[in-house]
Amino acid sequence: MLEKMLTVSVKNKVQPIHWHDLLELNLVLVGEMEVVRNNRVFSLQEGEMIVLNRDDVHSISSKSEEFLYIQIQFSMEYYNQYIPDIWTVLFDCSPKNDDIISQNLKAEMKSHLCSIVRMMDAHRDYVDAEKKIVYYCIDILSTLKMAFAAVRSSEASSLSEEQNGRLWKAIDYMYDNHARKLTLHEVAQQVYISADYLSKLLKKQSGMAFEEFLSFIRAEMSIRALLNTDMSITNIAYECGFSAPKYYHAAFLKIYGCAPLEYRKNNRKNFMMERQKEAAKVLYDDGIDKRHVFKLMEKYRILFEIPSSVQETIRIDIRNFKNGAVGFGAVKYPKTNTKDFLGYMVDAALAEIQTPCFKLCDHVYAWQEHDAIKLLAAGLENSGRSEYVIQIEGLENPGHYIYCREKTPDIPDGIKKMIEKGEMHKLDRDLAGNLYHRTFEYGEVSHKQQLSMNIELKEGQIAKITLQKIK
Repeated sequence: MLEKMLTVSVKNKVQPIHWHDLLELNLVLVGEMEVVRNNRVFSLQEGEMIVLNRDDVHSISSKSEEFLYIQIQFSMEYYNQYIPDIWTVLFDCSPKNDDIISQNLKAEMKSHLCSIVRMMDAHRDYVDAEKKIVYYCIDILSTLKMAFAAVRSSEASSLSEEQNGRLWKAIDYMYDNHARKLTLHEVAQQVYISADYLSKLLKKQSGMAFEEFLSFIRAEMSIRALLNTDMSITNIAYECGFSAPKYYHAAFLKIYGCAPLEYRKNNRKNFMMERQKEAAKVLYDDGIDKRHVFKLMEKYRILFEIPSSVQETIRIDIRNFKNGAVGFGAVKYPKTNTKDFLGYMVDAALAEIQTPCFKLCDHVYAWQEHDAIKLLAAGLENSGRSEYVIQIEGLENPGHYIYCREKTPDIPDGIKKMIEKGEMHKLDRDLAGNLYHRTFEYGEVSHKQQLSMNIELKEGQIAKITLQKIK
């Protein structure tokens, strides 16, 4: 299974212009790398990294005599089960992201990448290491989604999670149908919003109007035909959905800084199609000394332990709220130690509570708001992973209840350390907003006197359950 999820290589050779449907991350170990991505040039020094999105047309060349880099490629469809809709996200992670937050997060990703190389190279029980490798991959992708999602407009931070979801589904539909006549109204219908609303969302995210963005997609998709076929420029224009070659020429020139024919002439001689390698091991280019690679990786490694599980059963009888006999302590607002990350998260979650809050056990609280019972649980410190079995008793029978279970994302260690050091003020507005995007699950329960559910949390994650009877 793992060989279908990722490919890991250590390389010392250049890569002519190509593309593939994999997300690619490159880390320079030695020398200087030049990456051309969609006709834009990036220079990378030793220790720098860059992410190439699926279907990006790119090449890799060396600007130094000695040249060595790690490359990991993710098959994104296999990660949707862990990070919903991750395959729809475009990332912008390159040397230009050099602020303190990006540096901390990149350091963590580099460490994970080096750990993956070591585990995949080791000749030992691979089944035992597979869970760790998947864990590191998920953490890398979660970090990219939270902090390096591509945003071309400062207005994009105002988009909600639901708006972003609809927008990316619309963009995906545009990519799938770019070769034919496509209208704003048709795309909006596919995501069940008005044409005006979609136009505003698209403008916020990309800074472009619908027709301009559609031309951008068509020009991008035309590169495959320019490099991989002998079709004329006129035929390519029509095949990609342009109504006339002149519009294709203008769009391509605006985006890539040269005419389509010039692009073909300059890049086709170096073109090759990338073939995905099916191998659950590290792939080394010829002449690479593994011992030298491992020595170079040492400076990027941060020791992480895969979370062990601490399970605890929490029982709450909602009938006890009537007489206040809930848990072992009732306080108006249970202030915690805000110097650590978990305390910061718990304080933020409990700050708005206006009714007595009962502490059921360490980091588990319950309270009542109007006719709803709410319960909050936080991942325990130094436990790696906490698993709570929540049993809510005292439901009326017969009765009909609805519940909502929500959970914060897994926050990368780099962000946790900044908060613990009192550097929260350095978080920019976009990233701070993304910290609190939650996942939601809704359900119903009828004719039962007990509701049981499991919540699995990493250290610092927060989950909340809201239970309410339907009258």
